[in-house]
Amino acid sequence: NPSPSAAEGFGDRTTALSEAMDELNNLVGLETLKSELRSYANFITIMQEKRSAGKKSADITRHFVFMGSPGTGKTTVARIIGKILYGYGLLEKGHLVEVDRAGIVAGYIGQTAIKTTEVFNKALDGVFFVDEAYALTTGEGNGQDFGGEAISTMMTLMENNRSRVSVIVAGYPIEMESFLSSNPGLRSRFDMTLHFPDYSDNELFEILFNQFADNSYGMSPEVIGALQDVVTRLPRGDAFGNARDVRKLFTAILFEHAARVSRFSSPTREQLVQIHVRDIERALPQPKLVSAVKDDFVSLGYL
Repeated sequence: NPSPSAAEGFGDRTTALSEAMDELNNLVGLETLKSELRSYANFITIMQEKRSAGKKSADITRHFVFMGSPGTGKTTVARIIGKILYGYGLLEKGHLVEVDRAGIVAGYIGQTAIKTTEVFNKALDGVFFVDEAYALTTGEGNGQDFGGEAISTMMTLMENNRSRVSVIVAGYPIEMESFLSSNPGLRSRFDMTLHFPDYSDNELFEILFNQFADNSYGMSPEVIGALQDVVTRLPRGDAFGNARDVRKLFTAILFEHAARVSRFSSPTREQLVQIHVRDIERALPQPKLVSAVKDDFVSLGYL
């Protein structure tokens, strides 16, 4: 199901633009991307000033490709772009409608175009954000290219609503290259590609630390050291969720803290806000106990 942002429109455009740039600058990491979007904002400013002076100006792109792993800030940046475009008067609302394959592809011939159009229309005057867009080219149904139908419909809608929508497609880099090559003319619809690198351990720690600070939790030097250590122990791999996994860990630590403090009949203010190292250790995913068969006997052990 499409999920529109809570606010459709952001009030005063000048204030919204200033807020958007502050939000961009305050993001952890993504330095190259932030520099590119600041240049993009400068470009819009100059093009609008040229038009005001009666001079010809280049077209301002509204459509983007986001390449990166899950949890690297793509949805957050999509919201910021909507706010930037609203601030410059290039979108009337700037709201975000986020979908994936299931949100726009139907199971029968002819239904996908209708479904895609309905969802796309909800994004008019804002941002149409298609996450894991490459799935439109990999998950066929009943022998029919319903994902391809969604892509063709989306391209037509982009052309027919050039001044009313920003379309952002996102996913893993290799898969997104395949997606952009799946339909003649699709790549040319997107003039700007932004890359979202995986977060470093230091950046993951900063994200985790900020979560606690923003929620008024206290942390001793020992706890801070434990947080620095814990991000290095998060299992990496194809399924690693970057900041998404860090947020899950944050929630798990809060649950452990709450379980510990709930044992006190009247917890003190310090107990309510102070995180302990053992809260962190207990929140870590535990190795699974498995049976291993070797030389005709069974031993139990941790992998």
